Amino acid sequence: MLIDGVSSGATVTCAANDTVIVRSVSTTQFKLSRIAYNGTATLTDTQTLTNKRVTPRILSAASYTTDTGTSLNIDNLDEFIVTAQAGALLFNNPTGTPTDGQELLIAVTGTAARALTYGTQFEASTVALPTTTVTTARLDMKFVWRADTSKWRIILATVAAAAAGGFTLGTAVATTSGTSVTFGSIPAGTKQIIISFQGVSLSGTESFVVQLGDAGGIETADYFSTSVTAIVGTATSGGSDTTGFFVYRSAGTQVASGHMTLTLLNPATFLWASSHTIKQSTSIVAVGGGDKALSAELTQLRLLAGGADTFDAGSVNIMYI
Repeated sequence: MLIDGVSSGATVTCAANDTVIVRSVSTTQFKLSRIAYNGTATLTDTQTLTNKRVTPRILSAASYTTDTGTSLNIDNLDEFIVTAQAGALLFNNPTGTPTDGQELLIAVTGTAARALTYGTQFEASTVALPTTTVTTARLDMKFVWRADTSKWRIILATVAAAAAGGFTLGTAVATTSGTSVTFGSIPAGTKQIIISFQGVSLSGTESFVVQLGDAGGIETADYFSTSVTAIVGTATSGGSDTTGFFVYRSAGTQVASGHMTLTLLNPATFLWASSHTIKQSTSIVAVGGGDKALSAELTQLRLLAGGADTFDAGSVNIMYI
């Protein structure tokens, strides 16, 4: 579009996407001039956008070996998505120059429960930084840049809803040999665990314990635990233990079938309570309970034979929610 003889400050009407060449009244030279058009936003003017969509910049990858490397560049992305993480993952500090209030969405899906750690620029709020993915469910995290602290503060962490019935069932493990069975990769946010015993037997007369653990390992002290056996028509017998949640056995012929339930009492102190009801024979049942505060969020548990005994029959499994 050519506009000839335009005075300074004049209003010109043009159509969207026109290329405009202007010759002013004071010169015979042609020049390109920016003319504001009411229907088209410019890069520098203040504009109100209506019915417009801002498409986020997305970087997606299947998996990283150990950390995110330099992939988290906030100048180039708004969403960072990992679709099939195959091992533990460290989120390195993002590069680039964020602005105050800028948002970053991180989504990660593990091929199983995967441990997550973070660089020093990530910080918790009333929402904790998740320490693991939840089995194969997608974990979405939303962060906001705080210029006053130079930190990416998490403001949201959410995962897909649990399957119908709520509980996730583990894989049964035979207790036919060895001295211990460990269940790892228990996801963050777990609030209840049910341990199921079927015909669990030991080689001698010792009892067995259930021990809890976090990312730092299995904890073997500071349990408050009691268990007794009730025998039909006979007085009870039992004992206590500080090395784990104690399941008392009064004879080598006793075979354990039943459940132990672990419930999170206080997530701030990682305090768990236990209770159990387990059949030891046709006339004997073991009952008991206890509590234990962990050093961090629970991620694993172990069934341990007492003394020099070994497991010689049965199986054990867990389910959690």
